[in-house]
Amino acid sequence: MPSYDISCPIPQTTLPFMSDFNWLQLLSTYAQMISRIYERLFSVKAKTLPKESRQTETTRAFEELENWKNSAPEEFRPGLPIRSYRLGKPQAVALAVQIHFYYYNVQIALSRISILALALDPESQMRYKLALTESARAIIDLVHLIHLEPFVLPWYS
Repeated sequence: MPSYDISCPIPQTTLPFMSDFNWLQLLSTYAQMISRIYERLFSVKAKTLPKESRQTETTRAFEELENWKNSAPEEFRPGLPIRSYRLGKPQAVALAVQIHFYYYNVQIALSRISILALALDPESQMRYKLALTESARAIIDLVHLIHLEPFVLPWYS
């Protein structure tokens, strides 16, 4: 949803265990950012743009993603390790994992479009492949933080 269609401010929403972190603001900003990135790079209209324009838009999208990442509090910031003992509550750890996954989702999408459709020189291709590999590695490193509950399918009971 474009920002100009939002008619009310995003409410100040904090969690009881993280009173200084407005998580709703961060996730709303993320949703707006990925909407803009989709429009500029993945829509039908974007596919008709010249390669140079798409390269410029990709660079802009990477910068926008980094700015979003840096707006997150340090305990939740993607690229930094999640210290579950510092966050305390399992809900805070789950939120941190979710924020990291959101970041790496866009990082992977932008890296893939750069490798497949945009990168002209081998150096750029290697840089995007490295970003893709690092994102995949970071996701693997986060999996152990996902809390799993025992589950039995209802029809096996």
